[in-house]
Amino acid sequence: MSEMPGLDGLLGVTHSEVTPDRVVAHWKIALFAFGPIGAAVSLIATNFDAIKNAATTAWNYLTSAWNVGKTGFGAIEAAVRGVASAFEAVYSAIQSAIGAVQSLISWLGRIHVPKIKLPDLNPFAATAGMPDGRAGRAAGRAATAGGVTINVYGAVDPEGTARAITRLLSQHDRRLGRSL
Repeated sequence: MSEMPGLDGLLGVTHSEVTPDRVVAHWKIALFAFGPIGAAVSLIATNFDAIKNAATTAWNYLTSAWNVGKTGFGAIEAAVRGVASAFEAVYSAIQSAIGAVQSLISWLGRIHVPKIKLPDLNPFAATAGMPDGRAGRAAGRAATAGGVTINVYGAVDPEGTARAITRLLSQHDRRLGRSL
């Protein structure tokens, strides 16, 4: 740099040129210009080998502990896999049994069973006579097999139920033309 007249010239201050060699020689002083971050960088740079050795030792300890843990957990993993395989075997056996039953049901469904129509052999199907000698609703007609059977359980009003049944049967007879 050239000398500049002015205050620096009057005071006798000279300027030296900034070169990379000069920065490298005085880099620690420059780091403190950055405050605590610069101080931390300076400490790390000064003690880098010690920090590197401590990190390597910690890494080696963690990897060896991990390998020991893997060995210990290997036995637990093997036991859990054994139990799981036992449950899988039971599950597989149950699925096989279910499949066999489904196959049997499907096979039984394909068997043709002929329909057999038997005659009505109920001896009690004829209409019973009334106490006065009439033959019930079939009075004046020949009694035929296959009358109507109605079972009523738990009727609250037996007389009302009888009237309702009689009304239904009368309506049925009218529809069939049996009644006037």
